[in-house]
Amino acid sequence: MTRTRILAAVATAAVGLTLTACGGVDREGTRDELISQLEAQGVEIEGDCVDAALDKYSDDELTEIDDAVGNGESTPESDALFAELISCIPAGS
Repeated sequence: MTRTRILAAVATAAVGLTLTACGGVDREGTRDELISQLEAQGVEIEGDCVDAALDKYSDDELTEIDDAVGNGESTPESDALFAELISCIPAGS
């Protein structure tokens, strides 16, 4: 899969993805949903790496990223998160 298609798959999978639970973002649910959506598009991604990428952001930051991406906007934070998520995809996936 080309880098452009991988980026599109990650962006598509991430839209509206931040699941919320009482008291904050459901990071495990968010990770599982992201992995599931990418696998449905034929993209393998490492769960531990996704966890590490999400853990770099507060619940508020993840919610802001999710809102921006859902509105079709790009922010430095969303770009950084997508770059980190792309690095979680093994070469050749």
